[in-house]
Amino acid sequence: MVNALEIVMGIFLNAAALSEIVSVISGSPEALKQKRFVTLTLAVGFLLGVITECMRNSNMPALIIFALGFMLSYAAFILTVPEKRKLSEKKR
Repeated sequence: MVNALEIVMGIFLNAAALSEIVSVISGSPEALKQKRFVTLTLAVGFLLGVITECMRNSNMPALIIFALGFMLSYAAFILTVPEKRKLSEKKR
């Protein structure tokens, strides 16, 4: 039962990470600073979930779901970081 709930939790958190990616892509550049913290926190949480599942070595589907969530939230975080070219062009 605990394993099933852990998998369901991971699926819903992955949906949240995917919605953050969509929000970052379609959002305004001014809101990216606020989104950066949220996506970084999601990525750290998923990474801790992956480490926990590796240490327990009990629930492989949950490990895969947490790893997918980490990749999604890390991708959303990378999308919030401005490009260096754009920053250097603004300074000139």
